Amino acid sequence: SQEESKGMSDVKKHTGVEVFKKIASNQLFIPLLALVLLAVYAIVMKCAFPDMPLKKILRPKNILFILIGTAILGVADWVIPLFWGDYSKFRFVIMLAGGFAVLCAVAIPLIVRHSRKKQASEAFS
Repeated sequence: SQEESKGMSDVKKHTGVEVFKKIASNQLFIPLLALVLLAVYAIVMKCAFPDMPLKKILRPKNILFILIGTAILGVADWVIPLFWGDYSKFRFVIMLAGGFAVLCAVAIPLIVRHSRKKQASEAFS
C-alpha cells in the first residue's frame, strides 16, 4: 500500500515538460513526433478547408515531406548536442519550433494552391 501511494505521488508530480523529457529520451521520440505532426497537419487542414477531401490533404508528397522534416529534426537532435553543451535545456523549444516549421512548410503551399483555385473558379463564374 505504501509503494502504491508512492507510485501515485510520482504520477501526480509529472508535468507536461517532464513527460515530454521522458518520451524524448526514448528511441520512439522521432516516430511519435512524425505521427503527431501528421495528425496535427491533417486535423488543422481539414478544419481550415472542410470541403477539401482528406485524400488531397494527405497526398503522398505531403506525407513524405513531413517524414523527411521529422528525420532532419531527428538528425539535428543527435548532432546539436555534440557542438552545444546546453542543448538539453533548450531541446523542448527547438523541437517545437522545428515541428512548427515543418508543418508550415507543408501547409503554406496547400493554402496558396487552394486560394488560387478558389479565385480562378470565382473568376469564371
